[in-house]
Amino acid sequence: MARLEPSTLLQDVGSFEQKQCPFRCIFYVAGEHGRVLHMSPLLQIPGVSLNTWGIDILHTWHYGPMSTYLTFTLRALLNTEIYKPGNSAVLDKEENDKLCLMALKAELWMFYKHRRATDKEWSKKGSEVWNLTLTMLAEKALKCKAAETHGLLRFVVMTLEKYKEVLQGSEKSQMFDLLLRAGCAAEAFDQTMNEHDRVFPEEACDALFSHYHRFIQLCSRTGVPFLPKGHLMYHLVSQAREKGNPRMFSTYVDESYNGAIAKVSRSVHRRNWAMAVYRKLQMLEALNCSADD
Repeated sequence: MARLEPSTLLQDVGSFEQKQCPFRCIFYVAGEHGRVLHMSPLLQIPGVSLNTWGIDILHTWHYGPMSTYLTFTLRALLNTEIYKPGNSAVLDKEENDKLCLMALKAELWMFYKHRRATDKEWSKKGSEVWNLTLTMLAEKALKCKAAETHGLLRFVVMTLEKYKEVLQGSEKSQMFDLLLRAGCAAEAFDQTMNEHDRVFPEEACDALFSHYHRFIQLCSRTGVPFLPKGHLMYHLVSQAREKGNPRMFSTYVDESYNGAIAKVSRSVHRRNWAMAVYRKLQMLEALNCSADD
C-alpha cells in the first residue's frame, strides 16, 4: 500500500496528474505488517526519532502478544477433550462450548483461591479476572486488565503442564507442547524484569531479548496471530540498554489519571477547552493534596 505525501516538492497532491514529467515527489510505502497510512509529522521534527520515544510495556506487551497468546491457548484448550461434558454427543456445539467454558472457569477460580491462600503478595496485589465469556475468547486478543494477564499466564502454563500427558495423545500434541514452551518463555521474560531495578545490566538485556525472541518464534510456529505490537516489542527490549528496566517507565499509574482527564474534557466548552481543562485539573490536584494532608 502506497500513499502520495504532500511535500515541498509537491505541495498539492491533487495536481499530481497535471504535472509535467520529469518531476520529483514522495510516496509513503507501508511495511508488511504496517497499518500507518502516512508518515508521522512528529518524526519530521529535527532531533525527534524513534529513540526519543518511550515504548510502554503495558500496551505493547500485556495488550499485545501476551493477550493474543492467552486467547489462542485458552480457545485451544476448550476444543480438547479435557473440559468436554460426558453427554457431549447429545448436545449441540453452542451448549458444549458453554459447558466447557464453565468447567474451565471453575478450574480458574480454584487456581485463584489456592493462590490467595498460599501467596501473601498475591492476596495483596494480585488482580483476578472476574468473568470469562465465549465472546471474549472469540476476539484476536483477550480484553482484560494488564495486571490480570499475570495470573492468567500462570494459570495457562500450569494447565498445560497438568494435562501434558492427555494433550500428548491428541492430534495437536506438538502445538500444545510449543504453547507450553512459549508460556514458560513469557514467564521468564516477566521474571527478568521483576528481578532488577531501573538499572538494567547487559546480561539482563541479553536475557530479555532471548526470552522474548523465543516466545515470539514459538508462537509463530503454533499459528498465534502476529500483531504489529510484536515487532514493536523488539524496539522496547533494545531500548532497555539505554533507558533501563521497561517495567519502570510504564503507564500503569497514568491510566487512572487518563480517566479523570476524560471526565474533565467532556465538561468544558471547546472555545476555551485547553485553559478550562488545565484549571479543573489544577483544582483536582489541590483536592487530592488536601485529602492526603
